[in-house]
Amino acid sequence: MARPHCDGMGFALVNGRWIASPWCQAELAAQATRKGGWGYTAAQLRNNPKAIEEFCRGNADIRFTDTCAPHRD
Repeated sequence: MARPHCDGMGFALVNGRWIASPWCQAELAAQATRKGGWGYTAAQLRNNPKAIEEFCRGNADIRFTDTCAPHRD
């Protein structure tokens, strides 16, 4: 499977348009976890519910509003 071209803000270029992409959101979140000291990979965030829940808990960064919506109260 080909990786989408991500813009660094969680969007992928698809057919000439930028759309929100779960793949790109996970890549962006993985970068944030490395800076925050957790060190999750994008694959862990996509495939491990506990990892994404930990990342989203208390994370107020607006870049992850869509990604973290299912994991917030």
